[in-house]
Amino acid sequence: MKIKLDENLSRHLKSRLNGLSHEISTTDDEGLLSKPDTLVASVCKSEGKMLLTLDREFGDLRKYPPGTHPGIILFRLSRNGLLTASQFVERFVRETDLKNFVGCNVVVDDNKVRVRRPPPPAGEEGPSGIHEANESPAVYGARRKAMGKALGKKRKKK
Repeated sequence: MKIKLDENLSRHLKSRLNGLSHEISTTDDEGLLSKPDTLVASVCKSEGKMLLTLDREFGDLRKYPPGTHPGIILFRLSRNGLLTASQFVERFVRETDLKNFVGCNVVVDDNKVRVRRPPPPAGEEGPSGIHEANESPAVYGARRKAMGKALGKKRKKK
């Protein structure tokens, strides 16, 4: 996989992730430090590189809709710190087949992975929308409903 690490992730991740058969570059490598997010996204798109970031702006689906880029993985961690984030990102990349997220907007937190997939091409059926990685939308919905009941939460009726 071709991956670009955003400036808010440790540059030391590059060598550790390269060892996992990924082609890694950083925003620092390409002189993109402190450049607008739209420029970083544009460079990722032109190079065909998936972006790994902590920057919440990349989670804005209006600016970066699924299918308009090679993939964006946004990490939202409850504990901050460069070492914690680096370990979390490295573990995620090591344990996850990133090919499943090509063209997707992915938000990874301490407890779950949320995936917004691009719509299927015209005339084809396929998964789209938001759901957990490797789950159909129906399975995801049923699991979320069960989790809510287990936690004693009631869904608001419209």
